[in-house]
Amino acid sequence: MTERQRMELAPPLSIESIGATDVLRTLTTAIVGVVATIVVSVIIVGVAALEPTSTVIDRATRVWAQVILFAAGVSVEVRGAEALDPDQAYVVIANHRSAFDIMCLFVALPVPIRFLAKRELFSIPLFGTMLRSARMVPVDRSAADHATINKGAGTALSRGYSLVVFAEGTRTTAEEAKAFKKGGFIIAQQHSAPILPVAMVGTGSILAPHGQIVRKADVTVVIADPIPPESASSENVDGLVSTTRTIVLDNERRWTSESRSLMD
Repeated sequence: MTERQRMELAPPLSIESIGATDVLRTLTTAIVGVVATIVVSVIIVGVAALEPTSTVIDRATRVWAQVILFAAGVSVEVRGAEALDPDQAYVVIANHRSAFDIMCLFVALPVPIRFLAKRELFSIPLFGTMLRSARMVPVDRSAADHATINKGAGTALSRGYSLVVFAEGTRTTAEEAKAFKKGGFIIAQQHSAPILPVAMVGTGSILAPHGQIVRKADVTVVIADPIPPESASSENVDGLVSTTRTIVLDNERRWTSESRSLMD
């Protein structure tokens, strides 16, 4: 198997290969996703109005993710979760292969998590209110306000929430893996938070970037050993970015290769 083949997680579906089952699954997932999002948004907004730090918010987001993944026919296997301290807040640095990465992380990570989310999502009726109520951190990618982002991230970490950062900045295929941006690493250093490298393996097979058809898939979320704050703070940002990116992409390659070997 060539390097290109190992790195190619989600070859695009041809028109001829799209069957009625694929279309039905896609429609079902879309309907279930909309209904689940509305229901969970109402719950989170209501709960947060009474108790902003309630654990019901985290349980609701996990159920939301589980319901959508079930509708899509996605199973999630987790590797390395035993290394995590449930009382520790991490800066989670992950690759980004699909819109389903978010749901998979809600299910896979045994710690309460919050995301750096595109600011435009906060303008969506009800959904945006839910994001604010759940204390997600808004990011304006066209003109990043680093002070505001850092303040929001610091607030989330100080309240015990791990912060998920998709370091590539956008969804990509594994073959097109981009350089990791520095923002999440600077946040970790400034707030003395351990970095948690996480590899998303197989999510691109559910719905590739710019894809429209939802496919059944077996996903593996590979959690590497955390990089402790003292190690993160003693290394320059560029070195920390390089080290973490190597860990994430090496784990993605290795588990992708092993999964395909089992299928051959």
